[in-house]
Amino acid sequence: MSKRKRRSKYQKRSARQPDPKQLDVVVPVYGRPDLLGDCLKALEVAALEVDYNLILVDDKSPEPAELDVLYNSLDGRAQVIRHPQNVGFPATCNDGAARGTSPAILFLNSDVMLQPGAVKAMLKTLWSDDLPQSMIAPHEGPAGVVGPRLLFP
Repeated sequence: MSKRKRRSKYQKRSARQPDPKQLDVVVPVYGRPDLLGDCLKALEVAALEVDYNLILVDDKSPEPAELDVLYNSLDGRAQVIRHPQNVGFPATCNDGAARGTSPAILFLNSDVMLQPGAVKAMLKTLWSDDLPQSMIAPHEGPAGVVGPRLLFP
């Protein structure tokens, strides 16, 4: 019989050994390749020092040719999922989340321009040991939501 110490599923978040620099970035896409291009450029700067998997979920965009140019310019740096028919925003987000493998997910609308360092700051807050015990679901382990401060020009 092994004398290995059993870990309780009720332990604090820090016992899970999450990687605070890894996440899936899920971007639901419906048209507007101009905004998506700007969003992805801002993401590169906002996510320096973060190992992220980019998942673009195209919900049957009305401008597929323009988006193809953008998708091809990513040179395999993103997983692109194309829906054969429009299924709506919630299903598009769920589809992207289901394709990820990281311990955290950032849902990012394609019209959002993140500030430099924003992703690292959100991850730091998410994986903080200051998480209230009420946020920890006994049967699933820790869960949390972090949202950025929205700045409008």
